[in-house]
Amino acid sequence: MVYPRYSTAPPPSPDMPEPSARFYNEARDVLDASPRAAAALLRSCVEQLLVDLGFENGTLNDKIGALVKDGLPERYQRIFDAVRITGNGIHPGQIESDNREMALALFQLVNRIVDERITQIKTEEAIWDVLPEGAKEAVARRDKPPVES
Repeated sequence: MVYPRYSTAPPPSPDMPEPSARFYNEARDVLDASPRAAAALLRSCVEQLLVDLGFENGTLNDKIGALVKDGLPERYQRIFDAVRITGNGIHPGQIESDNREMALALFQLVNRIVDERITQIKTEEAIWDVLPEGAKEAVARRDKPPVES
C-alpha cells in the first residue's frame, strides 16, 4: 500500500522546526524500504536543525563543535555525533547503517535533540513568563552584582 503511509518510526516532535521536520518525515517515509536512506536523511535533518538553531557555518562536525562551545551537555554531543556518524553510512566503507533498529534509534535521538535544545527551553521561558513582574524584578536585583563605590 502506497497511501496512506504508515511508519513505525515516531513522529517528529511538535517543536521541530518545519525545515528539519521535512527531512525527518521523509526519513519516516523511506524507513521500511531503506534504513540506510532513513539514516542519511536524519543526518540531513540534524544538519538543518543546527541551521535552524543558528549554527550555520562549517561542516556538520564544525556545527556540533560550536554547539558544544555554546554549552551543549556531553550526553547530547554524543547523540549529535551518533546521528552524524551513522548517517555517513551512505559512503562506501563507512559504518553499515542498513540496520532498521539503528535507524529507529536515530529517530528517537533526533527528537531528544529537539527536546533538549527547543522544547525544554520553550517550557522554561513559558514558566518564567507567567511569573509576576515584581517577582522577576526581585530575582534580577538578587542576581545583579553589587555596585562598588
